[in-house]
Amino acid sequence: MMSDVDLFKKFIDDAIQQIVTPEQYTKFLNLAARLPGFSLSNLCLIYSQNANVEAVAGLQAAKAMDENFVPGKPIYVLCPTLTDGDFRYAVRKLFAVQAEKKREYDLEAMVAILKDKIRTELKTQIMFSDRDAEIGNMVMIKAAKDDYKTQFSSLLSYYTKPRGDAANDVLAKMTADSVDYLCRLYAGLPVDKLQLTYINTDEIKDNKRLLLTSVFAKTNELVAYIR
Repeated sequence: MMSDVDLFKKFIDDAIQQIVTPEQYTKFLNLAARLPGFSLSNLCLIYSQNANVEAVAGLQAAKAMDENFVPGKPIYVLCPTLTDGDFRYAVRKLFAVQAEKKREYDLEAMVAILKDKIRTELKTQIMFSDRDAEIGNMVMIKAAKDDYKTQFSSLLSYYTKPRGDAANDVLAKMTADSVDYLCRLYAGLPVDKLQLTYINTDEIKDNKRLLLTSVFAKTNELVAYIR
């Protein structure tokens, strides 16, 4: 008989197949932006149970936030545990709660971070002198001056743009689009509707888990600096 943990792992696999579709993918990214502290696996689990939830918390935390809190239907996630030296997963109950006030990000600091990441991460794709010149002379950056929202938006588009061989790679394009979309949501910037015409290609269909892993590894790496 399948254990609870194994059953929820199967739920995750099933959820990934449903999420990476033109109809569901943007909705999933919106959920991920509302719950930035969760792993990809748990985001998939939460999405499969309540895709519209604004925030979640354990029962005690929910009661601490609202002494009149009445728990609704639980939302299950997997939590890593270390028992007698063995790494395992345990099933944990969470509950839908009202979202706290959206955090205000330091956009000036975010701009500096993105500039630094462009200079270091893209050094194998663009000559250093050309890269610095391009960053310094970007029309939007120079015109924006102290408008850090515009600067961040421009730099993010530049940072996520697939280059070289990746420019024609479907997985790279979707990763770039997703990272750009998520980071804009995290930073409270306007987002454009994602054009997901490529999402039903055979390359995507056969690599859905790989795609989501790539998207969230890159996004979380960037957002970890921003938080």
